[in-house]
Amino acid sequence: MKAAWWRSLVIGGLSFGISIGLGLVSQKVASQLTLWLAITFLLLLVAAGILFDVLGVATAAAHERPFHALASDRVAGAAQAIRLLRQADLVTTVTNDMIGDILGTLAGAMGAGLVFQLVRRGVVTNEELLATVVVAMTAGLSVGGKSFFKGFALGHAQEIVLVAGRVLAFSERLMGRPLLPAPAARRKESRR
Repeated sequence: MKAAWWRSLVIGGLSFGISIGLGLVSQKVASQLTLWLAITFLLLLVAAGILFDVLGVATAAAHERPFHALASDRVAGAAQAIRLLRQADLVTTVTNDMIGDILGTLAGAMGAGLVFQLVRRGVVTNEELLATVVVAMTAGLSVGGKSFFKGFALGHAQEIVLVAGRVLAFSERLMGRPLLPAPAARRKESRR
C-alpha cells in the first residue's frame, strides 16, 4: 500500500511538471503557427489521447496466456506484451491517466493559443464565447473519440497489445536495454 501511495505521488508530480512545461510551450507555439497548422496540431493531440486510451483499455482487457505460445515461437513483441500485461495497472495509469491527461492539457493550451490568434487577427471579437466553444469542441472530440474506440479496444485487445509489444521491442532494440522491467507473474496469468 505504501508503494502505491509513493507511485501515485511520483506520477502526479511528474504529470504536474510536464503539463506546466508542455502547456506553456504549446500555447506559445499555437500562437505562432498558422491557423490551419494550429488546428492540425490540436486534432493530432486529440487523436494521440484517443490512441493512448485505446492502449490502456486493451491492456486492462487482454489475457496473458495466448502470448506465452507466441513468445515460445519467438514472435516479435510477444515477450514485451507479457511484460505490459503483468504491469497492467502501471500501464493503464501511464497511458490513460498520465499521458491522456497531459495530452488533454496540451490540447486545451493549443485551443487557448488558437483563441488568442483569432482574437489578435480580429477574426472574432467575443473572446469568451470563442474560448468556450473551442474548449467544448476539444472536450467533445476527446470524450466522443475515446467512447467510440473503447469497444474496438475491448474487442481487439490481444491484437492491440501485441502491436504495443512490437513497438516496445523495437524501442528496446534502439535503446539497447529493456524499457519495462519484467515483474513476477501476477493476476493475468490465471485468466483464460
